[in-house]
Amino acid sequence: MKRTLILLAFLAGCCIMWETATADPGGGKPPPHPLPPTPSFKPAPHIVGHKVTPHPASSDFHLPENFHALGPLPKVTLPKGPSFGGGTLDLKGLNLPHESGLLAYQPKLPSGFKPISGMEFHKNLSGAMLKHPTKIDDVNLSLKKFHSHTLLVKKNLHKHYLMNPWFAQNWWLNHNFVYPYWHYFHHFHLHPPWWWWQHAAWIDCIHWMVYDWGDPFYYDCGVNILYRDNWVYVNDVAVATSIDYAYQAFQLAAVPPPPPEENLEWMPLGVYTLASSRMDPDPDLILQLALSKGGLISGTLYNRTTNVTVAVSGRVEPQTQRVAIQLSDNGDIVMDTGFYNLTLPYSCVFMHFGVLQTQTWFLVHLDPLPKE
Repeated sequence: MKRTLILLAFLAGCCIMWETATADPGGGKPPPHPLPPTPSFKPAPHIVGHKVTPHPASSDFHLPENFHALGPLPKVTLPKGPSFGGGTLDLKGLNLPHESGLLAYQPKLPSGFKPISGMEFHKNLSGAMLKHPTKIDDVNLSLKKFHSHTLLVKKNLHKHYLMNPWFAQNWWLNHNFVYPYWHYFHHFHLHPPWWWWQHAAWIDCIHWMVYDWGDPFYYDCGVNILYRDNWVYVNDVAVATSIDYAYQAFQLAAVPPPPPEENLEWMPLGVYTLASSRMDPDPDLILQLALSKGGLISGTLYNRTTNVTVAVSGRVEPQTQRVAIQLSDNGDIVMDTGFYNLTLPYSCVFMHFGVLQTQTWFLVHLDPLPKE
């Protein structure tokens, strides 16, 4: 008994020493070198109308062991202001009907927080990206790890599709909500439904858009894009605070409506399923996306469980290849990834619920429909 008490006291002392060693001494400033990742997970919040599968304590999806990628972000101490933290939010939007078109949502920033400019942010991000260009072997390794799980997801979703064909002609008749005038929905009748399910390869996209891109950059959550101690590191370079990183995603996703007289052309990117965990073999969110020549993204998010549809929009940032897409009527939920990720069969994405809470979700590219 005495030896047990001594052992417990020793372990408690180690925990106190560890917490002291890993505390953020910089008051919100980037540390001079990467610090150990936060050693605990918090459960993902519940999204109304959508089941959320808890993430494991560790993940082999290229995430370092015990990497903190879920739930509220750690507290940030402002230089001259109160401290704040991301509490559990009342998340809505993924099960609401689309009534008023797409909104230019402005996320609420903590009192006293001044975001960096978009120019400075893009300069930091693009500079960090150049440090370690994407290697195709790394991408293939990431895809290979989850090939079997991806096949299971596709198999399950195909069964559901046979019972309720999403984005088919009859489906649109029953989900004909109010879409913005420039939404791809208004071009849907120009092609058969299967046409909008087609996958667009990277080479197709760079020939379609006006951007002069060379090689793609793979946004690999937890590997080359890493949340740590209230900062976001890209290729081990601290590019922005976690709030700034999310704030810039919201700015990118707020699409200014193009002039009504502009005749937009749309290329299909395909249909995806969006899951809150890679462990979820049966996601309920279905996402169809299309791309304009100018880098606008238009789409439809469908919750097959609640039978609710939301028009979504976003755009591509040409300097960094970053993509941000609003996924709610209120604009308060944004999906954030790289454009190259959208062309892959399976990818991680960041989901921003406001600027204080970010999670890692997973996107699976569903197979195209056979041509009819």
